[in-house]
Amino acid sequence: MESTFIGHTTNLTQIKSNFGKKEAIYLSLRNTTLEAFGSKLIVDAGQKRGISGYIPKTSIQYFKFIALSDCEAEWNKGTNHIKEEGQWKDVRLLLNEKSLDVCSFNIIMDALCKQGLLLEAHAVCYEMIKRGVQPDVISYTILMDGYCLKSKVDEARKLFDMMIEAGLVPDVWSYNILIQGYCKIERVDEAMNLCEDMLTKNLVPNTVTYKYLFDGLCRFGRLPDAWNFLTRMHYRGHRPPDLTPYNIILETLCEQHLDKANKIFNSLIPEPNVQSYNILISGYCKNGRVDEAMSIYQNMCLRNIVRDSETFKLLINAFCKRKQCDKAIALYKNNRDLCPFKILMDGLRKNGMEEVAQRVSQLYGACDPDVALVRNQLAL
Repeated sequence: MESTFIGHTTNLTQIKSNFGKKEAIYLSLRNTTLEAFGSKLIVDAGQKRGISGYIPKTSIQYFKFIALSDCEAEWNKGTNHIKEEGQWKDVRLLLNEKSLDVCSFNIIMDALCKQGLLLEAHAVCYEMIKRGVQPDVISYTILMDGYCLKSKVDEARKLFDMMIEAGLVPDVWSYNILIQGYCKIERVDEAMNLCEDMLTKNLVPNTVTYKYLFDGLCRFGRLPDAWNFLTRMHYRGHRPPDLTPYNIILETLCEQHLDKANKIFNSLIPEPNVQSYNILISGYCKNGRVDEAMSIYQNMCLRNIVRDSETFKLLINAFCKRKQCDKAIALYKNNRDLCPFKILMDGLRKNGMEEVAQRVSQLYGACDPDVALVRNQLAL
């Protein structure tokens, strides 16, 4: 299949074979936060297409450009470009293109759904079907997402069932959209049933699945159900891919039963990570039990868990609130390779110790890479 693309004849089949199917790129966009890398990326993508130095100027050209680009960031930027400028007339112009495939239609529908324009998204879907292009799993899931964004989860469920009736097999993303939708409107039992259904379909819940489900369960006071569900998953041999559900349970317990949270932390969480430790340290600091928080920190050091800036921020702020600036400074001094200087300065200043902050800046700031920023803030 040949397509004339901005004055350059391009073989679409060859592009897909060389750079991977657009469905795969699109799916990665849906599940990943991508950075925009600027116009150089457009030029680089253009060079791969034999269009050196070309940067499209209008929305319609831009969309046609990324429709053939293998660059993930440009796919993401393309939909944002159309949405932010509100140039829906360009979308209508784009629909006049005869060579649009299901992936191109999906991107247009996704941009419309994210703007809350569900009727327009459906119109695009009908146009796609009219042209003989059949909706795929992504098409249905995009529309489901649009309904869930408006909390119309029952409508999303109807589309989910229609997809199955059409002979398509929902993927993990399809389930995750519905699970999140049900949890947002406090119908967590239906969300759990969907997780069970995933397993019967040989689909493995991923980190996002667990996050949506356990956030919902814990937010609506269903902590015992969350723990029982996790236990059942273990019993069936379906261990979570990471500590996300454990950390959500731990954070909820820290807000309600701190000592119970510590008990679970010590006995039930497999190999706690830095986030697990930070959650527990935060719980103790908020309850004014800073010495116990420091004991957890020391245990963290003994187990060679690499501390991050959040760890030091929690402890230094807690010490400064108690006017124990000597302990805050000592913690910084012993961990200068890990603890940003700004954390110490912010902790001192926020707790009314401006003079101490100035002296500390004079003593330690000269060797610290971010001291210039801090000194500017202190107006030294």
